[in-house]
Amino acid sequence: MTISSPDLAAHSLGIKNPFTDYFGFLPKNVPLPTFFSFEERETLIGTSLADALSSKTASLEKEFDRLRERTETIEWCHKVWWDEITGQLTFNDWLVVDAIYRSRALELPRNVGDGMVPVLDMANHGSTDHYNARFEVDDDGNVALLVRDGRQIGEDEEVLISYGPGGATEMIFSYGFLEQGATSARELFLSLEAPDDDPLRTAKVRVAREAPGVRIFVDPNGEVSWESAFVWWMCINEEDGLDFKVLQTNEGSRELQALWKGSELDPRVLKSTLMDDPQKDIFMLRAVVMIQQRVEEQGEALSISGEKLLEQGSAMAEKRRGTYDSINRLRELELDLLTASFGSLEMQVSLVTTFFRRCIESTNPETNAHTTETGASHIKDGNRVPCRKHAPP
Repeated sequence: MTISSPDLAAHSLGIKNPFTDYFGFLPKNVPLPTFFSFEERETLIGTSLADALSSKTASLEKEFDRLRERTETIEWCHKVWWDEITGQLTFNDWLVVDAIYRSRALELPRNVGDGMVPVLDMANHGSTDHYNARFEVDDDGNVALLVRDGRQIGEDEEVLISYGPGGATEMIFSYGFLEQGATSARELFLSLEAPDDDPLRTAKVRVAREAPGVRIFVDPNGEVSWESAFVWWMCINEEDGLDFKVLQTNEGSRELQALWKGSELDPRVLKSTLMDDPQKDIFMLRAVVMIQQRVEEQGEALSISGEKLLEQGSAMAEKRRGTYDSINRLRELELDLLTASFGSLEMQVSLVTTFFRRCIESTNPETNAHTTETGASHIKDGNRVPCRKHAPP
C-alpha cells in the first residue's frame, strides 16, 4: 500500500511492478463492520457479530502496536510511517489493509492456503443455486477460473463464484453484505465463560487452548445442533476427578498438566473421555443446560436491543439503508436460530432428565424424581424469545 501510494512516490520505496499497480486499483472504501460508526455498532448488540467485531478490533489494535514496535527503528519505516511530521501510517490504514485482505482472500484448494488472486478476487458472490463458476489450482500451482459443472455462462452474464457456506454473521463480517434471499443464519458463535467462583477456572482456560464458546449451527439434514470443546471443561471439577499439576520441561519452563481421576489427560480427548465415564449422562446434562442458558441469555439480549433498533432505525436507514437492512435481517435470522436451538436443547434436557427419573424410580419406586419444567419460547412484542420457566438444579 505504501509503495503504490501516489503521495509517497517521491520516496522511491521498493520496486514498482504489476502487483503494486493492482493494489493501487483496489477500492479503499470497504463496507466491513470494522468501519461501522458508534451508532451502527450499537445496533449489533445482542447479535453474535457484536462479539466478533469487538474481538477483531482489539486484535487489530494489538497487531498495529506490534507493527510499530518492530519497525519504528527502521529508518524508512520511521520516516514514512511513524514520524510525527512526515509519518503517514494510521490505524485506519491498518483497518483498510485488513478489510482488503479479508474481503478478497480466497481459500485455495490443494492445501495452497489463502491468497489474493488478481482479477479472480473481483468476482462477486453467488448463492448455492446461482454461482456459475469455480476456481481450481492446476499441477503447476496456477489458479484457474472454470465454468461450474453443468452450467453455461452467456455473453452478457456476470461470472459469479461462491465465497463459501459461511453463516449470515460471517458474510457481513468478512464481505460486508448479507446474501439476498437468505432464510437462515446457518451458524453463530456464542462466547462461554467459566464461573468466577470456579477454583479451577484459570487452569481450565490455559489447558483447554480452545475458543471459549459454542457454535450453534444447522446441519446438512436441517437440524439445529451445537459443538463446543470448551464447554466440557466447564462441566467438571475436582469432585468429579479433575485436577492439575505443574510440570518442569527440559528447557526449564513450566507447564500445566491436566489429570482425570489420577491419570494424565490429553485435552484433545476430553469429550471422549467423559463419554466413556460412568457419569457421562450427568456431564451431558450439565453441558446442555449451560449451553441452553447461554442461548436464552443471547435471545433475551437480542430481543431487548431490538426495541432500541426500532427507535433509531429510521434515522439510520436514511443514512445507510443497505447497512440498516442487513443488520435488521441478521437480527431476525439469529433470533430464529436461537429459538430453534433452544427448543432442540430443551428436548435433549427432557430426554436426559427422563432417563434419570426412570433410573431413580426403578431403584426406589416411592421416590419422585425432581423434574424440570421448561418452555420453548414466548412472544414478546412480536418477537420470539427463548425463555425458561424454572432453571434446572
